[in-house]
Order: sequence, then structure tokens, then C-alpha cells
Amino acid sequence: MLVMRPMKWKLFEFFDIPVYVDMTFLVILFLFLSDGGSFSFGLMQALVLGLSIVAHEYGHALTGRAFGCETHDISLSFIGGCASMVSMPRKGWQEFLVALAGPLVSFALAGVGFFTYASFRIATRSSISSTSISSLAASIFYRGFRWTAAVSLGA
Repeated sequence: MLVMRPMKWKLFEFFDIPVYVDMTFLVILFLFLSDGGSFSFGLMQALVLGLSIVAHEYGHALTGRAFGCETHDISLSFIGGCASMVSMPRKGWQEFLVALAGPLVSFALAGVGFFTYASFRIATRSSISSTSISSLAASIFYRGFRWTAAVSLGA
């Protein structure tokens, strides 16, 4: 029996949990790069999205670790991220907290993105150039984190 395994590459390791990116995640990168905007804007949006997914998965993994559960790795793919936990907490309320931790991280990042975006929008209204780099960066963070928080509702 032939089993196809997608290619994945190790990006980094943090808190002794390796993070891998699956080849299918490149589809998301392509979608952001081909949305009609500039290449650098699309690349920055894809990177922010990837980092916010990693933060979401670390929320699950580190909360699980607090309850004595080990995480094998975190993988990014076309459908999002996956924290491959070796075991889950035995108590229901602990498992609930592990499940809740990822979306809470995403909502916190969305809040940071929103307030960063809003503060730069207010600051650039009175300036001569409304397309400043800081406003562009804040917009990228806001859109990426907002999208990730919205996806967390379905996860």
C-alpha cells in the first residue's frame, strides 16, 4: 500500500516544541500573493497569518503542558495549524481550558492588531501622508489577526 506523506520543513523550535510547515501551507502564501496587491504586502500578510496560527497552537500546547501534557510538534498546513499532543488532560475542565486557550490567544492578538491599527489610523489622519509605512504595517497585523480570530470560532 502506497502512503503519500506531504512534505514538511522544520521552521524553528520554541519551548522544546518544534514547529513545521507543510507544503500545502504554500497555497495560502500563493493566495495572499495573488490577491492583486503588492508582493511585499501579500508576503507580510501571509507571515502574520502564519505567526498568529503558531501563537494560537502554542496557546493549546503550553496550556496542556501546564496540566502535565506533552506536545510532540506543531504543524502549519492549508487548513490551519495542529498541535500534536501526546496526551490530553484527564479532567474535563482542564481539557476545556486547553481547547479554549488557542482561541483566547487569537482574540488577544486580534485586539492588539485592532488597537495598533486604530491608533495608527488616528495618528495618520492629521499627517500629510496617510499611506505611511506604520499604517500599512498596522493594517497587515489587524487583517491577519482578525482573520485568525474569526477562523478560531470554527475551530
